[in-house]
Amino acid sequence: MFRVYWCLSHEHDLRLVALAFVVCGLASFTAVLLVARTISTGGQRRGWLTLAGVVTGIGIWSTHYTAMLGFSPVLPIRFDPRAAAVSILATVLLSVAGWVIAAAGGTGRGWRGSAAAGGLIVGLGLAVAHYVDMDGLIVAGRIVYDFDLVAVSIVAGLFFCGLTGWLLQRGQTGRYRVLAGLSLSAGVLLLHFIGMAALRILPDPTIVVAASALGLDQLGGLVIAGTVAVLCVALAVAVYDDRMIRQSARAAERLAASSTALRLSEEHYRFAVEFNPQIPWVSDVFGMILEIGPLAADVTGVPIDNLLGRGWMRYVHPEDIVQIGSDSVNVWHRRGSFDHRYRVRQTDGSYRWSRARGTARRGPDRSVMLWYGSLEDIDDQVTAENALRLSEERYRLALGATNEAIWDWHHATDRIDWGEAVGSQLGYPEAQAGTSQGWWVDRVHPDDFKAARLSLEKALGDGSTLWGAEYRFRKGDGTYADIYSRGKIVRDANGTPIRTVGAMLDITERKRTEESLRWRAMHDPLTDLPNRTLFNQRLTDALQAAKMKRHGVGLIVLDVDDFKMVNDTFGHPTGDALLCLLAQRLRRIVPADAVVARLGGDEFAVILPKLETGEALIDVIGRALAGLNVVFDLEGRAIECNTSVGGAMWPGDGSNAEELLKSADIALNTAKSEDRASIRTFSGDMRVLIETRATMLTEARGALKDDRIVPFYQPKIDLVTGEIAGFEALLRWNHHRNGLQPPNGIAAAFEDIELSGRLTDRMIDRVVRDMQDWQHAGVDFRKIAINGSAADFLRGDFSDRLLGALHQADISPTCFEIEVTETVFVGRVAKNVERTLNDLSAAGVTVALDDFGTGYASLSHLRQFPVDVIKIDQSFVHKLARIDDDDVAIIQAVIALAKSLDLVTVAEGVETDVQATQLRAEGCDLAQGYLFSRAVAAFQVAKLVARRPASFAVASRLEPDAEPFAKAI
Repeated sequence: MFRVYWCLSHEHDLRLVALAFVVCGLASFTAVLLVARTISTGGQRRGWLTLAGVVTGIGIWSTHYTAMLGFSPVLPIRFDPRAAAVSILATVLLSVAGWVIAAAGGTGRGWRGSAAAGGLIVGLGLAVAHYVDMDGLIVAGRIVYDFDLVAVSIVAGLFFCGLTGWLLQRGQTGRYRVLAGLSLSAGVLLLHFIGMAALRILPDPTIVVAASALGLDQLGGLVIAGTVAVLCVALAVAVYDDRMIRQSARAAERLAASSTALRLSEEHYRFAVEFNPQIPWVSDVFGMILEIGPLAADVTGVPIDNLLGRGWMRYVHPEDIVQIGSDSVNVWHRRGSFDHRYRVRQTDGSYRWSRARGTARRGPDRSVMLWYGSLEDIDDQVTAENALRLSEERYRLALGATNEAIWDWHHATDRIDWGEAVGSQLGYPEAQAGTSQGWWVDRVHPDDFKAARLSLEKALGDGSTLWGAEYRFRKGDGTYADIYSRGKIVRDANGTPIRTVGAMLDITERKRTEESLRWRAMHDPLTDLPNRTLFNQRLTDALQAAKMKRHGVGLIVLDVDDFKMVNDTFGHPTGDALLCLLAQRLRRIVPADAVVARLGGDEFAVILPKLETGEALIDVIGRALAGLNVVFDLEGRAIECNTSVGGAMWPGDGSNAEELLKSADIALNTAKSEDRASIRTFSGDMRVLIETRATMLTEARGALKDDRIVPFYQPKIDLVTGEIAGFEALLRWNHHRNGLQPPNGIAAAFEDIELSGRLTDRMIDRVVRDMQDWQHAGVDFRKIAINGSAADFLRGDFSDRLLGALHQADISPTCFEIEVTETVFVGRVAKNVERTLNDLSAAGVTVALDDFGTGYASLSHLRQFPVDVIKIDQSFVHKLARIDDDDVAIIQAVIALAKSLDLVTVAEGVETDVQATQLRAEGCDLAQGYLFSRAVAAFQVAKLVARRPASFAVASRLEPDAEPFAKAI
């Protein structure tokens, strides 16, 4: 680039350089105007493109020649006229071709890139002109080129010429034309001066310049002047033509705008006529329609052709013709206008309401020449008017039928107008003539008036539009009715109330229903006692009152022992009747200020609001228990009722209602777990016991849910032969952390009726499955015993359940034994026990009486129930070492009794040879205990059965090398 600068500043006459710039700019802008003019007119004037090419070619050549005049190297320069002719001809032809192609791209009829391509062709003409002229230079020396600069010059010229075509394609505004002219000028100038910088002349004396060569200064002035003149003329023509084109375009735009405005005006008129609901029409003096709007066919349902030239009266409903004719005669003579509402027949035979308005155009003699008017479809309007009349009629009928007393209070006159219901519903027929507000005030209940008045004044004063209130209103017969009054407040523009319209509704019956529902929501439907919700409220109220007056509050909770058995045995109606009798008796027993509630099921509670000491609480509990633990006669059935009672005192046993109730519940649960039909008052250590019991129940439920209940089997040994006579299935359960556990870890579950039954069912399922497996494996397990609880006999299907499981597993009932304690023989379940044991015994199941001698059984039970086996409790067996103890006599008596009744005796808890020897000596049949074996898992039973009988024999009969099996395992 320094070379370019040096060439321009040191090897050129800057005045001529400036002239070359002017010539180049004049030619470039002239060519751009000519091409742009052609593009703007659609590219149809090829002559303008030819002129543009000629101007461009002359401009390029003139710029080159002018700049060459300013070039002043060391040696004089001459020029070959043939090269000059070739260069100007080439650049003109290529420029014409380039602009033709560029114009085609600018008008959108050619290839999208052809405008830029045309510019490149113009640039090619520029390059050809320059370097052909350079080749025509004649100088006494050698001409050397820097081909890098040559390449740069050609690229620069082609780029800016191509850019010129692209700019002409992009837009025809003045801004784009200026940019295109500058771009073309830049291309011409850059190619020339960079190309001149690439040229170097090296003097060579051996080169002789021909005499025919022309000097640049010989024709320079003439060439430049002629060129500038041609360019100026071309520019003037282009500018003038462009101005004329613009004027023509503006004239065409004004003409187009006028045409558009006229078309829009016509369309506006047409749409105004077509869519105006009032359809214009013109008729002759006789009523024949001459002109009518196009919407008439839609409004009347009659085609336009049927309307034009005909009388429209033929389509009018017969009932409306007379009135129309009378009105028309009056208009004819009085010179006014008419306005008719009539029905027009449609093509389907139906009628629609229309409205025709018109007047007459009269001649100089005032005679009618034409009628002008409009037609409008008013069928929807007439339908709405008819609907409004019907609605008003229905409203009047509704007011007469409703039981609401409608009122309309005019504030300015203080007058209230009343509907008919004020007489029929409220008993004041005379009030229909109107009353004052004071009349209404006098009849509002005194206790309710203040609240009603304040609510009304608030609504009137705070800008509200609605008001409503409930109050009692004295009726004409002197009684008070519960009223709900509501109204809408009408205000003027300033917001001042001017009128209030509303209704009074008698809601007496609804209030009674609500009160009844409210009472039922707070009371037990069976006993009419307060339910748990109301009980909680009353207990909270009693504690708050006690805090203020500083006295104590007692709380008693009680429930019926084994109430489920009453329902299961005698039916739910009997159970419900028992609860009602208990509620009645409880009300009579407790103090008058006490609150008796039913918390749910068979659980009751008593609040003693003024109780000072725990002794007083115990006294009340004692009297309640004495009055409730009796035999009730229900429909000829004597039903024994036993209740357990728990009590707590505030504030010692709880600081609030929730804590006090929880303490009383803990006392009740303690009473039920220790001894039924008993009394317990709360103490701190009960909480630990209850939590322990709750933990046991939770563990039991979890063990059942996760199938962690498993039976272990302890053998029963024949004391004479040493053979295994059978096994007792003992419950074990797996703790999720501590492993296998004995049943005492879930002892509380055996006192729960529901859990106890589920545990027995699970044991039966597992035992029967093990028996089936042993039977298939050929293991002679003899007989398996399982314990049955009182809860099992509460269910009427226990025997069916057990026998069904054995039958399904194909196991004989004779292989099964059920062990029951003496306690199941007494109490309410005795009948169930007798029936169930008889069913099992008849099927072949052995019945064993467990823990004999420790309960309440009598000898009559041994005859009443089908007992096959008596089990001697281990508490007697453990004392056999003390010969003088009375327990020895008891064992002897039990064994003797069993032999007399032909019953088998089994001793439990045998742990020593001494005990076993003495039991055998007394005649006891079977024994079980740690001496022989602990309880083992099901898979170990086969190993026990496979042992030799001598392994289980007592010490006095052991072989010299034998030892007890218990030691072996």
